[in-house]
Order: sequence, then C-alpha cells, then structure tokens
Amino acid sequence: MATLFGGGLLVFLTQPINPFPYDDWFLSQDRLWRREPGGNNYTPVAAPALLYGGIHGLASAAGLGLDVELRLGVLAHQLMLALAGVWIYLSHRRLGFGRWSAVAALLAVVFVQSTYVAQAFWSENVMLWLVSLSIWLTLEIATDGGGSRGRFWGLTAALGAALGLATITRAVPIVLLPAALWMTKAELPSERWRRFAVGLSAAVAALVAAQMTANHWRYGRWELSHSTGLHLWDGVSYASDAILAESALYARMKALEPEIQGRWWWELPRPDGIGTTTVDLEDAVRPMVLEGIRRHPALFLRQGLRDLRRGLFLAPYAIGRSDPGRKNPLGREGFVPAPWREGPAVRAALDAIREPLRELYGWALKAALAGGAVWWAALWLRPAGERRRRWGERDFRAWAWLAFVLVTAIYVSNQIEKLDPRFALPYVGAAALLVSLGCRLATRIPWMALGRDGAITERPRPR
Repeated sequence: MATLFGGGLLVFLTQPINPFPYDDWFLSQDRLWRREPGGNNYTPVAAPALLYGGIHGLASAAGLGLDVELRLGVLAHQLMLALAGVWIYLSHRRLGFGRWSAVAALLAVVFVQSTYVAQAFWSENVMLWLVSLSIWLTLEIATDGGGSRGRFWGLTAALGAALGLATITRAVPIVLLPAALWMTKAELPSERWRRFAVGLSAAVAALVAAQMTANHWRYGRWELSHSTGLHLWDGVSYASDAILAESALYARMKALEPEIQGRWWWELPRPDGIGTTTVDLEDAVRPMVLEGIRRHPALFLRQGLRDLRRGLFLAPYAIGRSDPGRKNPLGREGFVPAPWREGPAVRAALDAIREPLRELYGWALKAALAGGAVWWAALWLRPAGERRRRWGERDFRAWAWLAFVLVTAIYVSNQIEKLDPRFALPYVGAAALLVSLGCRLATRIPWMALGRDGAITERPRPR
C-alpha cells in the first residue's frame, strides 16, 4: 500500500496534467443541479460529476481557482488508482494467492500509470475504481458467506452502490450484476443468496431509477443519457452502407458526404431539417440506426464479433497524453505544469515500460483464457464423479466469472461504439485476477491428468 500510494503521489507531483476534459466528464458537475428542459445529456451526470462536484465545493470553500481544482481532481484520480490496486490485491488474497497478490496489484497499477489516464479527465479513472471494488466485494461475499448479518448487508449495499454508480456512468458494467449473482450462488446458503439477489438487484435498480428521475427533472426525458443513436452510429459506421441502405435520411447524408461510411458521429453532415445541437442530431440519427439494426441484425452483430476478435487482446494506450480537444476550461495551449517539478526520469520510465506491458497484457490474457479452457476440457477425461466435484471448485468458477465479465464488457463496448482499446481500462483489475487464475489452473492440468488432486487449499484469513 505504501508503494501504491507513494508511486501515485510521485506521478502526480512530477507529471504535467492534461486540462482538456474530453466528453465533458469534468464539466458534467455543472449540470448536477441545473434544469435545462430539452438540453444536451450526451455525457451522463453520473459518478464523475459527483466526484468533481465534491472537489469543486471544497475548492470554492477554500477560495481556490480552477487550475488548483483541476490539480485536486488529478490527485483524487491518483488516490482512486492506488485504492484500485488495493482492491486487486485483496481480491487475489481472497482466492488464496500469497505474495503474488502484491506483484499482480503493482503490475496492474504501473501499467495504468503508464497510460497517464490518472493525469487526465476521462471516466475510466472512476470506472477502474468502481469495477475493481465490485470484484473484491463480490469475492468477499462469495468466499466468506458474507459474515455476520450486519456485515453481509453492509457488503451487499456497498456492492449495489458500486455497480449502480458504474452502470449509470457507462451502462456496460450492468453485466457485473448477473455475473455477481452467478458467482455467489454456489457459495451462499440458499436463503441468504435469495436475499442477496433481491437486495443487490434492488439497490442497482434504485440507483438507475434515481438517475432517470433526476434526468427527467433536468431535461424532461426519462433516460440515463441522450446518446443511444450517436453511440450506435459509431458501432455501425464501418458497415453503414449495407446496414442503412434503406434509410432515406442516410441517402440524404450520403449525398452531402459520399465518404460518410466510417466517420465519427460528430463528422456526420446535417441535411435540411436537422438542427445544430447534439440533441437534434441524436433525435434524427437514433431512429435511422435502430431501424437499420432491426433490418440487418446479422450484419450488426458480425461487426461486433469482428471488433471483439481484433480488440480483445489489445491493451489500452497512452490515453492521458491525447491532444487538446474541444473543451479547454483554462484556455491553455498545452498541459498544466507538474505541481512540484517536472520529472523526466519518471516519464521516461513510464514510457519505456508501457509497450512491453501492453505486449504482456495481450499474451497473458491469451494464456489465461487458454489455461482455463484447457483445464475445463481436461475435466472430460476424468471420471464423472470427480468431474462434478471439480466443476464446482472455486478457482474455476472465479475464472469463468471473470472471463465472462471481461469478454462481455469489451464485446458490448465495441459493439455499441467504434473499436477502441481504452474500453479495457476499467477492467484491468478483472484482467489481472483472470490471468492469475488462468495460470494457476494451467499448472494443475498435469496433476489432473495423473489423477492426483491439485486443488489449492485456502488458508484461513487472519481477522
């Protein structure tokens, strides 16, 4: 923990800050308490808005300026990244890993640091913290039965809050809900599991309903975000000529821009009748894209599967070093200087390890998925009784749980948007634990072939 927090503080003090908040995540705090009927809700007013709104309140009370507020936001990012490393460490310990738990957590955090995401204002900063916390809380409930009644409901409420906040921020983490229910079903007594399932589902549903109610108050629309059509356009854009061939609006757009296929939504031409705002474009594009998907579901799904095959093993890049975008609250031409002093040695080290770690990410993930799959296949060579017993082993269930979370989250992210390796950032903690479990299962395959018990005996955790 000292290394995690100390390393985050070192990066914060020595590296410049990217003050260009893409997708309005930093500026979404301004819409927390503002009514704007019919207004733009492309970027959700969700977990990042709560974080930055809280920081703004503290900065305003202390009489600090916006430049200091941005620095405080990055400091909060570094704290959350260090805590995500703690969740990764504790998740490994819960599954009986020893010193490797610390190595895995440090590798994951160092890799995320090398992308400089904590030095910029993307939602991935908050999402990594929420997803890693959700994984640890699920394991706490699954492996310890939830403990006492008070502890059980406290863990359930915390998991519901984490999943709810993640879902209203990026929607895709909703896949963690059924996965958590499946992972805990074999571990909890039937009655407790039923209560857990109802309580967790109710907590997530309550947060989603609260978000939609708040957005109805803000914009007059029951929604999480007013961006469905624009995101789905990015998802179909590389096959838009086929998927949207019957659309009259698409034909009008293509007449204005013949090379429209493959364009981002903000590059779409606007025929007569479409206003100038993002809301106008969303309202025009959404029916067109949904109708195209309804007519050609196979083409749509084929594009998503193609992106999954190409993108599953691609590691996130240096997202925090992106060029200036449309939003520039400080009116700067470049990055904000480091709070203490520039650290070229720190930057050189992060730049030097980024590409090797990106390569390691891809190969380790392939090995992890292959290790678990081969272990599963090897089960069918064993007698039926042993097969049933081993099928229920915690290591394999945890591997299947994490494989579902990671593959599904990346698939859905790329299905509804363009292929982008940054979508894997919130799930780096899940990937780290999946790799550890896949390697452990792979080492047990020879023992299984010999008919010997290679199960790991979990040592009692000190209290």
